Amino acid sequence: SHALQYLEQHPQERIGAIGVRLKNPDGSFQRSFFQLAASIKKNLQLNPVYFKLFGNRIKDHARKLDEQMHETVSHAPWLCGAFLLMKRETVWQEQFFFDEDFFLYSEDCELGHRMRKRGYALLYLPGESILHFGGGSMPHLKRFEQLTISEWLCMMKVHGKFYFLCNQLLLACNLVMQSMLDARNDLFRKNSYHDKREKVYRKKMWRLWKQFTFRILFGFPKKTSSSRRMLVYSE
Repeated sequence: SHALQYLEQHPQERIGAIGVRLKNPDGSFQRSFFQLAASIKKNLQLNPVYFKLFGNRIKDHARKLDEQMHETVSHAPWLCGAFLLMKRETVWQEQFFFDEDFFLYSEDCELGHRMRKRGYALLYLPGESILHFGGGSMPHLKRFEQLTISEWLCMMKVHGKFYFLCNQLLLACNLVMQSMLDARNDLFRKNSYHDKREKVYRKKMWRLWKQFTFRILFGFPKKTSSSRRMLVYSE
């Protein structure tokens, strides 16, 4: 009701969508957006050389900005699709529909960037909240893979093919460098549970990189599509 009231009382504002505070089923805080979504900065922060020199500066700065924006009425970079309040006439006039190239995840992020590019604001209101059962749409074993490739598709849609290719080259560089560091560390110390988990994660990323990088680069258009060639993860 608070979000609807705000929308009705500010007809002069070009509001694309309004989002509210999300909570986990236990009532704890859940983010409604992330600064680093579909950004090459995420892989830059994970680069072993960058991390050695600067640590988690990018990640820490983005986290602090996220926390500040979640506490006040804010203009968000995008809004989680768990709750989007939009004017029907605006949706139809601007064709603000989800891009059908997405099967699951990141379609809300792409839509948010498209709205902002056309001059519409994405407003986050922390005064009201909903419970969001995050991750309930897909089995846990496939969720990481689908999240990853959907974010790659979103990055290409939002920033273009060259930007996406640069991100993938940086990611490949990160994986190679980290594998070399792992080989060196294996000679001098016993692997911890964290080390083993990170190796499994990197193997998954390599497999996804080889299977989907060029498929996304050449198989999907940058523009919003309704080709129904959805990007779906499969073993």
